[in-house]
Amino acid sequence: MQINQDMTLKIDDALSAEVTAKNPLLQTAIGPSATEATWELNGEPGRPSLILRLRDQQGRLSSSATFAPAELKNDSELTTRLSDLRGAMLKVAEWRKTVEVLFARIRPWCTSLPGGSSVKDRSGWVEEEQSGGYEVPELVVIRGEARMVITPVGMWVMGADGRVDLFGPGDRRVLHYSRITDSWFHVPNDRYQEIPLTEAIFQELSEACFDD
Repeated sequence: MQINQDMTLKIDDALSAEVTAKNPLLQTAIGPSATEATWELNGEPGRPSLILRLRDQQGRLSSSATFAPAELKNDSELTTRLSDLRGAMLKVAEWRKTVEVLFARIRPWCTSLPGGSSVKDRSGWVEEEQSGGYEVPELVVIRGEARMVITPVGMWVMGADGRVDLFGPGDRRVLHYSRITDSWFHVPNDRYQEIPLTEAIFQELSEACFDD
């Protein structure tokens, strides 16, 4: 794993040296799960903090965490926090694969929507307390001048193991994921009823998002 420091940190010789001294510990705690780790200095006046960002095997930003400089002085606590960050990164990788499988499934449904449509891929960004920020795939469905975006919202959500939203000029609709059944479902706002995702349900949700 390559370990970097940004320029704002490098110009602080003392703190940069402290961070460099923890490279072996960082290598051990994170292991081969990440290809790159970057330390940044968040230079708030009087309250400096360190941000550690990790990139996965595909080079995507997968997790981050903020550390107080004082945390560098306690190897035990630092190891625990780094191990937690590694665990979050692995969960993010699993979540990305789940989303990619969903997108492969619904992509043909997108292009088969009434009225004709096309699909483009793009990258999005999610911030979650457990993992920090990470990159996610998104789909943009284009119908004429209108666009519907299908985007992951997070994997640490109440009542499910992940959430993906569809939103357009008309409305926003929500899909939830169940790891136990490895399936996606929609819960209408007016009642708690898990409706399994099918092409017909996807078309209904998409029409609500497009209908302005």
